[in-house]
Amino acid sequence: MKSQDERLRQLHTRAAELTEQKERRALNALRAVSVLLFVCMTGMIAVFSGLQNIAGPEGYTGSSLLDSTAGGYVLVAVLSFAAAVVITVICMKRKQKK
Repeated sequence: MKSQDERLRQLHTRAAELTEQKERRALNALRAVSVLLFVCMTGMIAVFSGLQNIAGPEGYTGSSLLDSTAGGYVLVAVLSFAAAVVITVICMKRKQKK
């Protein structure tokens, strides 16, 4: 028969394991969201920036922002910033809970 101390020790061990599993699932979900955001942002850069129209080296300099297709860069930048803010806030809240 187990003593009260042994039962409490097992209970705390199991609680720690469950907490670790929950944190691991949350971290995996954040990783998946980050990868998905990366893929989406990369696709948006290709679609909205008009990369297919750039033929020479002058298209890769700052003068490319003067083109009419620069709106895609701005959109991707704003969305990237918003996603980074959300991810940062989530990570900070998770760290404060510990």
